[in-house]
Amino acid sequence: VMIESMAAGRPVVSVNAGAASEIICDNNNGILINHNEHWMFAKVIEQLKSDKKLYYKLSKNGRSAVRDRFGIDKYYKNINYLHQGNSEIDNLGLACSLNKNISIKKIQDNK
Repeated sequence: VMIESMAAGRPVVSVNAGAASEIICDNNNGILINHNEHWMFAKVIEQLKSDKKLYYKLSKNGRSAVRDRFGIDKYYKNINYLHQGNSEIDNLGLACSLNKNISIKKIQDNK
């Protein structure tokens, strides 16, 4: 659902668990919340409602990430790579180098 939401241009807020950290680059194309800070969801959603610049940044970057990492061109490249006898697909660009533990204070400071 994260990828589909990002493709639709919606900012994504998720618990930092499972594949979320592989899909979302925190405060770049979505926001990751620590699993023990569920109360942060409400704060982040309120922040997104009031900070249109952040809302549009996450929306734009989310759509770009989906296109670049999961789009038809990437799919074709991986299928072609496998067809040529290679055993693993190209996963370059899946890891995020950004800080995964952003707080609402940091979000507010980035206005």
